[in-house]
Amino acid sequence: MYFSKLSIERSVLLLLVTSSKSIIINYLLFHFFGLFLAFKLV
Repeated sequence: MYFSKLSIERSVLLLLVTSSKSIIINYLLFHFFGLFLAFKLV
């Protein structure tokens, strides 16, 4: 029981870490894409 609870908590933590990483990556990509578009429009 203890080990299964630990693995569940670990998987949730891993999911949070990966999702936060993907959010940061998406934000950076969107930011750079916006800058690129802004420079192309100018």
